[in-house]
Amino acid sequence: LKAALAQTAVLPRHVRTKRRVHDLGEGVVAMGSSCASMSYFHDAEGASLDEGCWVECTSNTLKKWKLGRVKSITEATLVVEFPGSSTETYGMNDVYYYGLRRVLADGTGTKFEAGQCIQTKEGHQGMASEVEEERALLVFGGPRGKDGWYWQSDIDRYGIRVAADRRGCMG
Repeated sequence: LKAALAQTAVLPRHVRTKRRVHDLGEGVVAMGSSCASMSYFHDAEGASLDEGCWVECTSNTLKKWKLGRVKSITEATLVVEFPGSSTETYGMNDVYYYGLRRVLADGTGTKFEAGQCIQTKEGHQGMASEVEEERALLVFGGPRGKDGWYWQSDIDRYGIRVAADRRGCMG
């Protein structure tokens, strides 16, 4: 624990988070988040919510909501934009009431799920092997060496999108 704290302490302020430091070897460190400040909000299951992350409503709704993207967070409010629909402001009690849950999604708001075919903006195809609320293990195959865990900020940066919902896309 002391070593991890010491390693976090020497990083510049803009890359410090409360999350674990992931050592990828050869001096490369992945923090797992693009957000430098501690979030005031967490989802209904306890996962931290950051500006730019996607959420879904899982309870107490009469209609199926599309995914929403967190636009801003203050001490008292969470502002979520539902593309093509509306922008809503929530308090922590609302997060619990509507069962807001953090999910990974591409730039269009399509939720990542294990087994989905994915594609980068350069056209490289791959598959989402494992998906968690904050990261996904993406496998591209071949000699490119791009296989690994990707966070929401990485998905946005590389323009990774869901290409299809069926297996067999890398063949």
